[in-house]
Amino acid sequence: MNSRNTLHSTHRSIRRAEQWANHLAPTIYNYLILSNPNPSDPLLQLCPTPHEQEALSSVVALLNRNILGCQPGRIRELSQRWQLEEFLLGRIVRSGATTRCRLLERLLYLHPTPGCVARLARLSRSDAEVAFGLLLLELYTMPSQVCQLLKLHPHLLSFAQMERVVEVLHLRSPLIVPPHIDGLTSDNVDMYLLYIAWAEGVGSAIEQAQRLALSHNRTLRTAAFNILLGEALAATL
Repeated sequence: MNSRNTLHSTHRSIRRAEQWANHLAPTIYNYLILSNPNPSDPLLQLCPTPHEQEALSSVVALLNRNILGCQPGRIRELSQRWQLEEFLLGRIVRSGATTRCRLLERLLYLHPTPGCVARLARLSRSDAEVAFGLLLLELYTMPSQVCQLLKLHPHLLSFAQMERVVEVLHLRSPLIVPPHIDGLTSDNVDMYLLYIAWAEGVGSAIEQAQRLALSHNRTLRTAAFNILLGEALAATL
């Protein structure tokens, strides 16, 4: 078989796997919302091929991200039975930055294990988007270490990115608690404190904004100024 025929054959296999996984999506969702699933459920007997693992990981992550009610335990169970975590680990390690970012995001919605995330720690963080994807995974598995992780992060995060950080923390807990910041001051930690005060009511947004309005960091100054301006405009209404 020449290379062109091989490419067409691979493409057909991928399309068949995607169609198969999409067809299973309602059945998968019904399983994900169960509190006490049947241990002999046919889904647990599947032995997917690599193309099918790719398609199934996409479907499960999409269901978890977009539809309420999916149980983390059920997601981990399917991920383990179908070896989705291991499959994605291999793909992430071998992929370039653009694909790596997409797969890191997908892995997040499979409720990865701490061991899985720890194995990604050695990946290069020179690319800002890849580094942010790795940070979100670490925050998911170690939410109590949010300030430590933010301080160690090699790139400055924006106010908008802090929204994503908080979304991931909410995957673990409905409430954002005041963090312990002793010895952990950094621009990213300051941006986090500013954001959670403004968006979550954890602390005073005005006090944080006033503190950071003269920051040496332009991104922090701008975010603080925007909050102070918004508060001033609201007071005139």
